Amino acid sequence: MRSLVNIGNKDIEVMITGEGQCICILPGMASSMDEWEIVVNGLAKQAKVIVFHRAGCGKSELGEEKKNTNSTVNDLYKLLGNLDIHDPVILVGHSYGGLCVQHFAISHPDYVSAAVLVEANSTDMHLLNDAIGSNQNKHMIEMWRLWSKMEPEQIKSKLSSQSVPDLTNFSVEARERILQFKINPKMYQAMAEEMEELENSAQAIRVAGSFPQIPLTVIGRDPDYSVRLLTAQGMPEQLAKKIEDVWQELITKQLDLSKNSKYIEAEQSGHGVHIDRPDIIINAVLSVIS
Repeated sequence: MRSLVNIGNKDIEVMITGEGQCICILPGMASSMDEWEIVVNGLAKQAKVIVFHRAGCGKSELGEEKKNTNSTVNDLYKLLGNLDIHDPVILVGHSYGGLCVQHFAISHPDYVSAAVLVEANSTDMHLLNDAIGSNQNKHMIEMWRLWSKMEPEQIKSKLSSQSVPDLTNFSVEARERILQFKINPKMYQAMAEEMEELENSAQAIRVAGSFPQIPLTVIGRDPDYSVRLLTAQGMPEQLAKKIEDVWQELITKQLDLSKNSKYIEAEQSGHGVHIDRPDIIINAVLSVIS
């Protein structure tokens, strides 16, 4: 079931399916809930699954507040309350969504029974920026600001093959919705704000308190596979390996968040584990369902 849920200051687009233990999925930047179709279908056989689009993404309204992890935490807290979900949930977060999961778990520890971080952003992302070059984020922000002022068809003409993942195994309906999601100008406005606030968000999480001692699964990409992808896209191999070494260090460091943590390497997967290896996420989440 898809719907718009009013959380007081804006409407949020939500998809809910299945029955049982509640699992809430937070996609990453530029990632539609429809990219999680295979994962959701696999989990919904045994649990209740909620996926939502952050402010400005999909049909979710942009709202007036500054876009950062704290605003997403507040939106999710109000969303769960409005959906009459008061028992602890399993949080699954990918990339930037994983950073939001970390912030939510620290802010509302009694609301979270377990967490699965999938290629999640780290609170030490500045180390990766140092490896890539700090101008990379600035370039993305400038590009997204520009795209936010374009018409959808103009954005569509600029999307690269890296912007739209391989959707061979997805339904026709999901493929169409993903494309429409990618050409939404307000999404790029929201992402530019989130990226601008990234270090402030990380700092806010670092000082917010301790991550709760809950079951934590950290899923990271296949480093060799990732380097091959980066070099295939034209990146020098030495730089690709340097970036990958830093990324792997940041991902595995997340195991320190909880004493009850485990690591899973998603073999033959890049950053988009939910697309490359949805089976790994499904099995990891089902293993922590109480």
